[in-house]
Amino acid sequence: VEYKDTFPVLLEKNLNQQGKKVEVVNMGLMGWNTMEQLEALVTHGLRFTPDLVIVGFYLNDPQVKHNARFEETAEPERKLFPFFGLDSWLNEKSYFYSFVRWRYNRLLEKIGYKDSYRIWQKGLYDKNQRGWHDFEFALSQIADITRQAGSELVLVNLNIEAGWEKEIVQVLDLIKVLNVPSLDMTPYFESFDFSDLIVSASDWHPNTKAHRIYAQVLSEFLIKN
Repeated sequence: VEYKDTFPVLLEKNLNQQGKKVEVVNMGLMGWNTMEQLEALVTHGLRFTPDLVIVGFYLNDPQVKHNARFEETAEPERKLFPFFGLDSWLNEKSYFYSFVRWRYNRLLEKIGYKDSYRIWQKGLYDKNQRGWHDFEFALSQIADITRQAGSELVLVNLNIEAGWEKEIVQVLDLIKVLNVPSLDMTPYFESFDFSDLIVSASDWHPNTKAHRIYAQVLSEFLIKN
């Protein structure tokens, strides 16, 4: 998704078209977990004296990144060629190679030679695991820090995938305990086919259409509330 089509950019545009004088500062970075979001807020975000802090939540946010043990890391996609550089280059440049590589890895999962990313991801919500404890801590710290700074806080669930109802409820229940308002985007994607919302069959990140929906729903939520 091009930067101009990302939902923070569209959110600012939508709100200003509604007569609100708003500046949206996008501090999101690919791969961050919630602990890293906390660090970014403390180190950089508070300098902007924000009126509102939005935590954009996605399914792998409880992932452990600092000194992660083997069982805390997702098994990477298996490459077709033994040369990492060539595999990475082809995966980025060739739709055909990317698709074949993706199907090869799904076959390995089906026959039991590789754990699926989804199974690993579900394990992030085990309340006895370090990742979930870190996630709870980071959200509670973000809530405390924003209150002390005189800012509002809202958590937005950006998940577009079906089959995660239990995990989403777990996150929203935690946010409720912290007395933080939330916006669950899940219902707004139920009428769409999943393939219409992702970049490609081998890249399940939200596409331009999904970002437009994020921006529209979020801008309406903020104006109403």
